[in-house]
Amino acid sequence: MSVASQSIRPSQNSDRIARRLQWAREQLEIGDAEDFDVVRVRTMTRLGKDEFVPDAVTLEAYRVLLGAQRNFFQTRESPSYAQREENALLDEVEKFANQMFAMPLAERRQRWQELYAGMQHCLRAKARLELLWPGVSLELPEIRGEADYKSRLMGYLAELFVLRPAARAERLDEILQAMRGDSKQWSAAVESVRWLHKPWATVAADVLERVEKLPETLAAASAAASSVSVRRDYGTGVGMPSIATASKPASDSGSRRGWIIFVVLAIAFGLLRFFIDVSPGSRVRAPKSSTTSPSDEAELQRLMRALNQRPPNAPFAPDQSSPNAPSVGPARGPLENGTEFRPQSPVLESQLERLQREAEGLPTFDPPSFQPPTFQPPTFDPPTFDPPTFDPPSFQSPTYRPPTFPTPRNPSPTFGPPAFRQP
Repeated sequence: MSVASQSIRPSQNSDRIARRLQWAREQLEIGDAEDFDVVRVRTMTRLGKDEFVPDAVTLEAYRVLLGAQRNFFQTRESPSYAQREENALLDEVEKFANQMFAMPLAERRQRWQELYAGMQHCLRAKARLELLWPGVSLELPEIRGEADYKSRLMGYLAELFVLRPAARAERLDEILQAMRGDSKQWSAAVESVRWLHKPWATVAADVLERVEKLPETLAAASAAASSVSVRRDYGTGVGMPSIATASKPASDSGSRRGWIIFVVLAIAFGLLRFFIDVSPGSRVRAPKSSTTSPSDEAELQRLMRALNQRPPNAPFAPDQSSPNAPSVGPARGPLENGTEFRPQSPVLESQLERLQREAEGLPTFDPPSFQPPTFQPPTFDPPTFDPPTFDPPSFQSPTYRPPTFPTPRNPSPTFGPPAFRQP
């Protein structure tokens, strides 16, 4: 336990006991100058009204006035008094938080230690003081003017630091709304704070990050607002803004609308062509075929003219005035002369049958032409293998050469009798 906490504990105990006695008098509705007999009479009268079953608050207040209270730091007080005491301690902490950055560093630290020593039994007040501990050693520069964005930003950081979480979030939104006009200057001030005041940058990192990204946030919000399109509910006719298309360019809606109109027109035109072709009173057009001979083409054109000149809903019958106009057959109805019409070409026969079905209002279809696939066996070329050729190595018999010794430069010395000189 620190020296500050040892010197503060007795005075705090006496103050809290005095507050406890005042609370007991308020609960029992007695004055400060009344003696014990009056208190006892009032208490018994009150017990009679409560059918001699007092509540916990009344019993606790009576014990306090009788002096039979237990150790204040080890007892469970009544809920009413405990809540009142906790609220009083929280008010002291909030008062310190509001005046924290106006105090000198030494006085701020000493006051924090005094409060923390008396908050051991109040967990909420203790947790609140622990959150304020990083700001005990922070220095706050003076605000020089409206043009000094760095010092103004430091003032905002100090204001947000001492607030509770809910009030802090609400105040931060108000500050960001006020910074919208000159967001670039505030974003540049963030770099100055991080460079010159690193302790503040560590404590308020989340606030600095939001201020730094304020220009990007405003640009993204304006782009999203400009690209929002209005959708219309075709069932009710009520227009609604399309949030899903906020991130898409405005040209997407126009191109999509053009494609929808094109598809609808194509479907309508196809249905119109279908109903015109299957109508009984419609004119029959000769199908085009690249395999029809000139004679068949002329005969087909003549039949087309005969079919187009017939009255509506009349049965199909070829023109008998033509020399080549036999009957269609028993299934199609014989002609008067009993002959049977046999076209000279299979292509002409299929086209004539198609025209007859169109005239009778029956659906027409062209049988698919199927050509059997031709299978060509794969061809394999046998690999050619060339045997490797080996050249035998050539050996040459070595030639022996006798060794040669070099001739010495100096001739061999000659030995003779020693020469003696006469003395």
